[in-house]
Amino acid sequence: MQRAPHDIKLSVKDFVRRWAPARWWPWLQIARLAMERRTFPRRWVRHTYEGHPLRVLLGDVVGAMWYDHDWTLPELPVLLTGRLKSGSTVFNIGAHQGVVAMVLAQTVGSSGRVVAVEADRFHATLAEANRAANGIEQLVVRHAAVGEVAGPLRHDATTGAIQLGTGPGNSVPAVTIDELTAAYGAPDVIYMDVEGYEALALRGATATLAAGTVDVLVEVHGPWLQRYGTAIGDLLQSFPAATYRSLIFEEGSTRPLPTDLAALARTRFVLVNFGRR
Repeated sequence: MQRAPHDIKLSVKDFVRRWAPARWWPWLQIARLAMERRTFPRRWVRHTYEGHPLRVLLGDVVGAMWYDHDWTLPELPVLLTGRLKSGSTVFNIGAHQGVVAMVLAQTVGSSGRVVAVEADRFHATLAEANRAANGIEQLVVRHAAVGEVAGPLRHDATTGAIQLGTGPGNSVPAVTIDELTAAYGAPDVIYMDVEGYEALALRGATATLAAGTVDVLVEVHGPWLQRYGTAIGDLLQSFPAATYRSLIFEEGSTRPLPTDLAALARTRFVLVNFGRR
């Protein structure tokens, strides 16, 4: 019986894992990803995202899985109860291929501004292509990582995460949230998804967060915080109760969970912090 291509692919991966030296595996992963991106048949699609019809360039397998269908953004109604409105300034940290940033930009309208920051050059390039194709002038796309301090960081394209120390990965310039504030003005909303680097990225936002006049949504990757020597407590310290009202949501839900240890122990959840001032 003829084997399915998927089965053959898994067999090759198992063979490589078994026989290739462990130190080669990260480099082989990078090579595989580069090949997939070069050979993927790019195409433009039209879908409706949170009520907004948009053109999106599908440039890789992940993009096709995420964006080749209509979808809603469950977090948007939650943010609309706060400072997200027409004319708002939004920082989208970890913007991937710009689809969420475009939805946010359509929400704030031509009188607002969205600054989309993405560490992976491949994704940032697609985000800029998507922005241009839809003529969204109030959206700015920047290729950079957001870090604790300015300076170069290493980005692992195979996981989408910032990599500490040496090893395979691409050097990318880092900017702090406070530097973004200095360049673009104080944000009304920060929307962050940085694959476990959340606590460190927020350490570069001290001045921006101090006033309590910004709403911050963080997609929390609980186990991944540990790779950077941080924990949920480090993340929550950025949002003191006197200045912020914090709510926890399951992914895809608009119903807040109790702020207790059981909720915080979840692998992934959405933390929304509403500035009290």
